[in-house]
Amino acid sequence: MKTLFNKKMCVISQDGWSNIHCEPIIATTIHCDGKTYPLDFVSTGSESKTATYCFEAAKKSILKAETE
Repeated sequence: MKTLFNKKMCVISQDGWSNIHCEPIIATTIHCDGKTYPLDFVSTGSESKTATYCFEAAKKSILKAETE
């Protein structure tokens, strides 16, 4: 994927979902060239999904995308 995204404009998207056990997760994907690729899925457990919590999760995902 690193070569696929090299020097291209991509968008990172974050959304709240539930896993197969109906537990809350934050799903992050990368959109590039009209396709969507999963980046990471974080179990949020009992954490409140505040703007601060979601922002911190987004920052971690962005750093992961940039470095990996």
